[in-house]
Amino acid sequence: MDEAVWKHVEEVVAAGDPDRYVATFFAPAARRRSLLALYAFDHEVSRIGLTVREPMAGHIRLAWWREQIAATYAGGSVVAPVPAALAEAARAHGLPRELFERYLDARALDLEETPFDDEAAMKAHALTVGGAVVQLAARVLGAGDRADVAAGHAGTAIVLAGHLNDAAAFAARRRCRFPVLWLADAGVNAEDFFTGRERAAALLPVFERMRAWARIELGALNRTRFPTMAMPALAAATLARRVAVDTFSATEMPSWQRLARIALANLTWRV
Repeated sequence: MDEAVWKHVEEVVAAGDPDRYVATFFAPAARRRSLLALYAFDHEVSRIGLTVREPMAGHIRLAWWREQIAATYAGGSVVAPVPAALAEAARAHGLPRELFERYLDARALDLEETPFDDEAAMKAHALTVGGAVVQLAARVLGAGDRADVAAGHAGTAIVLAGHLNDAAAFAARRRCRFPVLWLADAGVNAEDFFTGRERAAALLPVFERMRAWARIELGALNRTRFPTMAMPALAAATLARRVAVDTFSATEMPSWQRLARIALANLTWRV
């Protein structure tokens, strides 16, 4: 494949997902490009819910991605840079089509105002989007399905941290990433989340429940056995700990600290 394509893919991940970009440097060089292709795909699709205002526009973009995945597995032509790189990675490592298809179906929930009635619905979504990406990355690294349980915990923690970090951006587009049941328990509703800072204090218990859940997932990951070769795929979950442990804040951790945490995760096989 043209080097310009890979340069574009690497730039997408470096700019849009710097944590996993750093984590790819701990992977074998021969597998790094495939990881970058996977993460560029996840970045582009995950941003749909954060950037479109009209759900129909988002569904059109998801339909386009479904066409790219179908073409990949049918041996068709895929020419856009990120889909082309992803097609090469999928074919090189035998990545299962069903994980991509379930991932895209679940991403459609990102376009709904209140997609999660309860914790079970949110967990299913987190496992299908976050867990699937980590599972695919572990397969690229040669771990097969032996890291699937760890990948589920890592992916869920990453998604939960993302819900907290992106809460304001989703609220601006009238989308709530918290279970309706949690809001009801706190005496608020989705409209309170969308419209007013005056109810911010009432939402704090909801944020804390999300943080507590992320801590549970991180703890479970550290108790799970998995092939050490999968660690570069799991390591980015360590950055979810900042959101899970610290008081929720939009303040960014300095880049050197983020790099150090990912390096430590890879060296100790713990997040």
